[in-house]
This record gives sequence, structure tokens and C-alpha cells, in this order.
Amino acid sequence: MREFALTTAALAFPCLLILGGVVVVLRRQVPPVPFRAVWVFLGLGVAAIILHGISFLFADAWLLGRMNVGFYYAFVTAAIPEEGFRYLVIRWGLARRPRTGLVTAMLLGSLVGLTFGAYEHVGYALDKGWGTWLARSFTSVPYHTLSGAVLGYCAAVAIQTRRPWGIAGLAFLVLVHGLANWPLIDLSGGEPITQFEFLNSGWAGNIAALLTVTVLAAVFVRIARKADAAPAEPGAAPDPASTEVFPDHSTARPSGR
Repeated sequence: MREFALTTAALAFPCLLILGGVVVVLRRQVPPVPFRAVWVFLGLGVAAIILHGISFLFADAWLLGRMNVGFYYAFVTAAIPEEGFRYLVIRWGLARRPRTGLVTAMLLGSLVGLTFGAYEHVGYALDKGWGTWLARSFTSVPYHTLSGAVLGYCAAVAIQTRRPWGIAGLAFLVLVHGLANWPLIDLSGGEPITQFEFLNSGWAGNIAALLTVTVLAAVFVRIARKADAAPAEPGAAPDPASTEVFPDHSTARPSGR
């Protein structure tokens, strides 16, 4: 009964709440983003989870014990594969929607991040209980969602401009994510269990990472809205088969890179 209650709570708050908000905004885009796209990017989030799990197995077999333990668990098995596979699947998905606007790209990317965040949220809640559920509800889940949004922006701009903005954004998020995780790792490679377990579960480095990615996402949303609202270049005929508009950024470098 406890496991069922924790799983239900973890999925309902904040995961389903955030999902509902993202879907509402997607449907309010002009024209509305189809529900099929929502399911596709949620599926890509599942793909990122599977790829991360496979990479974890290979990392343990080849790299565990051959480097600093903190770096291994904070970066090699967490920040690098989590952000890296999120970026890859988001870019793959957006590459098949070449006329997706930047705001829509951020929203679709957030679905990938939310899927991963929900997976971790349920796992940590079942493992550590209600205190961890509450802490991660306000830190880790929003972080993963906003990280996906930032990666969506970077991937969309990289696709359109054919410049390495996506890699730059990915590298920055890997650094933020890894530095947030490192203080939570003890020398044995696990999260320390102390009387401050509530803090260790999410209110320490995760809060700084959340604030950082929130500011970055807010800056990118502002840029994306202006870019999406910009008129098309003279002579550029709209694609009647397309349901979205992707602005041309080939002559402008996005700020906040």
C-alpha cells in the first residue's frame, strides 16, 4: 500500500501537473500542436531512459574504480548520459519537424526531460520515502523538465543554423548537473545517509542547478518568442503542408549561448 501511495503521489505531483500545463500551452500554439507530437516526445523520453540504463551497465563494467568516485557517479553515470541522451533524442525528434517554432521546440523538449524526471522521481520516492518525494517535487523534476526545454531550444537552433549551439548548451547543462550531484556522493559511491537526509535528497546542489536552468530557460523563451513572431524573409514562400513556422536564424546568433 505504501508503494502504491508513493508511486501515485510521485506521478500526480508534480509530473502530471507539469504535463498538463505543457500540453495546454502546446494546444494553444497557432496552429495547435497535435497530440501525436506529445506522445512522440514522451516516447523519446522513454528512449532516453533506456539508453541511459544501457550506458550505466557499460560504465560500471569498464570505468568503475578507474577514476575519482565522485566524478564517476556525478558525471559519468549521471550528468553526461542523462543530458547527452536527452539532447540526442530531442534533436532526432526535431530534425523530423524542421518547421517547428522555437517555443514549440522548447515545449516538446520539456516533455523529454519531464519523462526522465518522472522516472527518477518515482524511483527515489519508493527508495527513500515521503521526505524525498517532497524535496524532489520542487527541485529535480522541474530541473529535468527545464533542462529538456533548454536542450530543445539549443537543438532547434543548431538544426536551423548548422552551428554548434546544441553542443555548447549541452556542455553547459552537463557541468551544472554534475556539479549539483557531486556534493551528494560519498567516497563509497552512494548518497550519504545522515540526519540531514531531507537536504541530501534534493535541497542542496539541486536548488542551485534549478535556479540556473530556470534563468537560462526564461532567457531562451524570451528570445524564442521574438524569433517566432518575426516576419518571414522576403521571397520565402510558406509551406502550405506545414502546421508550424520555424524562423530563420541563419543570419543571427542566439544570445545566452
